[in-house]
Amino acid sequence: MKKYYCLVTALIITGTTAFTSFSGLPSGTDVWLFTYEFRAGTYSIIAGTNISNHKGYDSQPSFSESGGYMLWTSERDSGQTEIYRYDVQGKVSTRITQTAVSEYSPTYMFGGKYISAVVVEKDSSQRLWKYHKSTAKSKILLPKVYGVGYHCWFDENTVFLFQLTDPVTLVQSDIRAGTSKIVTSNIGRCMSTYKTVKQKILLYTQRDAQDKMWIKAVDGLGVKMPDFTPIPCLEGSEDFAVDKRGYLMMGAGSKLYSWKIGESTEWILVADLSGFDIKSITRIAISPDGSRIALVDNNE
Repeated sequence: MKKYYCLVTALIITGTTAFTSFSGLPSGTDVWLFTYEFRAGTYSIIAGTNISNHKGYDSQPSFSESGGYMLWTSERDSGQTEIYRYDVQGKVSTRITQTAVSEYSPTYMFGGKYISAVVVEKDSSQRLWKYHKSTAKSKILLPKVYGVGYHCWFDENTVFLFQLTDPVTLVQSDIRAGTSKIVTSNIGRCMSTYKTVKQKILLYTQRDAQDKMWIKAVDGLGVKMPDFTPIPCLEGSEDFAVDKRGYLMMGAGSKLYSWKIGESTEWILVADLSGFDIKSITRIAISPDGSRIALVDNNE
């Protein structure tokens, strides 16, 4: 499987930064939206649509809390990446931003009024901003935190960051207090929250000394979950999503696999999507109600 990293190594932390720009974005990625169902412990893909459907970079899908809308990043005619929104029922795409900077990893914030995104600013700084979902009026969220690559909201005030240090680090930040702390290092780009019977946790990927990727977990304070058994990623893959039932989804080539947290001992094939001309599954997002799954296909 080909691997593409939108963000390349940079030195940080606060104050003066030394960044390189986003470069080498794959030009043949598409965002697909599938409906699926879960019966008797088995998933079945029902239908799929290429919602981006243009030659260029389209990636990083995420759903609204209701599941009625989906965001993604697209590079179109401006030379910059912009935020797009897809109305799932209406099947209509809308451009949210049109700026002189690039936005990545658009994510609905709690309450749905604002969208957070990693912004590559004019001086190449990479920080976390928020945009009003209708007016696109923007504001920086963590002014003193640079080198943000990816992010995942844990609650209204807590956000976890993939920060471009050397090595890369998982950082927990409190938006209200303006504080940040390092949780661990050598992480992958993928993060997702999951609510267990007992509590809410953050799932993230981490690379070991043998260069193997694992899915691990911490609580909202960044404390390692002692009862969570690390899950091995599929070889060559690091992007995953988790649904409300506790099933992880991960792709390898054209194939989609699942793993039930706390039960599975191996990845189980859900579907081979080569019939849709999907060649290499990367990013994955699952709607909160567990009825739809978005996939990014790298078809270069």
